Amino acid sequence: ELRKAISPWIKEYGYGNTQDFVEDAIQHRLLELKQGQFLQHTKMIKKALYKHKLTEADILKDFEKNRS
Repeated sequence: ELRKAISPWIKEYGYGNTQDFVEDAIQHRLLELKQGQFLQHTKMIKKALYKHKLTEADILKDFEKNRS
C-alpha cells in the first residue's frame, strides 16, 4: 500500500529507486523535527529573558564586555 502511494513521487521527482526516496524523506523529516526542537528552545529562552527583564541590547552588551 505504501509502495503504491510513493511510486508516483519517485518517478516525478527523479529518484533512482524507492530507497533513495525513503532516505530523502527521512532526512527531511529529521530536519523538520530539529527545527521544531529549535523553535521550542528559542521560545523557552525568550520567556526566560522576558521574565528577567533582559533585552537583546543587554545581552549583546554583556557579551561584548566578557568577550574582551
